[in-house]
Amino acid sequence: MTTAMPHHTDLPAFATALAEHSPDSWITAHRVHPDDPYAFPLYGRVWDAGEVDNVAGDFHLDHDALLTASDGLRPCVIERPRLPRQFLVAPFDPEGCKPHHFRNVYEPGGIAVLESPARAATSIARRVATGPLRLPGR
Repeated sequence: MTTAMPHHTDLPAFATALAEHSPDSWITAHRVHPDDPYAFPLYGRVWDAGEVDNVAGDFHLDHDALLTASDGLRPCVIERPRLPRQFLVAPFDPEGCKPHHFRNVYEPGGIAVLESPARAATSIARRVATGPLRLPGR
C-alpha cells in the first residue's frame, strides 16, 4: 500500500534553481502525475536500487522534476519523504535504451541533497553525472 506524500518543499522552484546552477544547460520539466498511486511513470526507469526505488514503491509521488542536459543526462528530482528541505536525485535511463543495453554495466544510484541548489548541482555533477550515463557518441 502506498502512502500519500505531504508537500513540504517547492519542488518546481528548486528544480529551476538547480538547472540554473548546473555546469551544463539543463532543461527543467515539472511533471504532475494522476491520483493513481501506481501510476508513477518513472518507476523502473530511474537508476536506483536504494532509497529512490523504495520511495517510489512506498509513497504516492504526485509530481517530480525531470532535468535534461544537452548531452542526454536526465536526473530526476523528487521530494524526500519525512525529511523537509531535502530531495532525492537519481539518473533517469537514457532515451532509446533498453534493459539489455545495461547488462553487466554499472548503473549509478541516486543521492540525497539539501535544499541548496548550488550545493546540490555540485553534488549531482560529482556523484550522479559520472559513469555510463550518456549514450555512446554524445
